[in-house]
Amino acid sequence: MSSKSSASVVFSAPAKLILFGEHVVVYGRTAVATALSDYRTYTQIESCDQAGKIFIVLDKLGVEKSFDTSALEYSGNITLSPSLDVSLVSWIQSKFLPEGI
Repeated sequence: MSSKSSASVVFSAPAKLILFGEHVVVYGRTAVATALSDYRTYTQIESCDQAGKIFIVLDKLGVEKSFDTSALEYSGNITLSPSLDVSLVSWIQSKFLPEGI
C-alpha cells in the first residue's frame, strides 16, 4: 500500500476489564468495570494518494485490507486528498465517539 500522508488523526482508548455484570447492562443493571490504562488500542486515520479507497492495517496481526468507499453507507462526500475530509471525520466521530468529545 502506497501512502503519501499529509494529515492524520489518532484515536486512543484504554483496554477495559469487566469484573461482573457484562451482560446485565443491556437491562439497565449495574456492572463493575475498570480501565487498564497500561494497555491501549490506537486508531489512525490518514489521507492518502489513492482516491476512493480505505485501507485497514493491523501490523501486529499481519492484516492488510482495502475497501472501495462506494461500498460504504456514508452519504457525504468522501475525498481522500492531501487533507482529511472534514465531513468524513465528523461522520466517524458521530458514529464512534460519545457526545461531547
